[in-house]
Amino acid sequence: MKFEWNEKKNQINYEKHGLRFEDAELVFESKPISFKDDRENYGEERFITLGELKNRVVVVVHTQRDLLTRIISMRKANEREKKIYFKRLKEIG
Repeated sequence: MKFEWNEKKNQINYEKHGLRFEDAELVFESKPISFKDDRENYGEERFITLGELKNRVVVVVHTQRDLLTRIISMRKANEREKKIYFKRLKEIG
């Protein structure tokens, strides 16, 4: 899996959430749980992935562009998202 992102947005994300898009690859190497983000019409298909990074659950919002995964945002998961993540992990064994 190859990744890309907007570097300015990466810097803004780091200042706001303390997470760098470069680390998204580690989230996808953990035990990721992904689902389509259809809350709004974004003009492209978006996905939300919950996974682990440095012993905490994080949320990565991304889209697919050809063979590239474009990172849109990354942040720590809230309590509701953590519950969803661990529940789904338990369900899939």
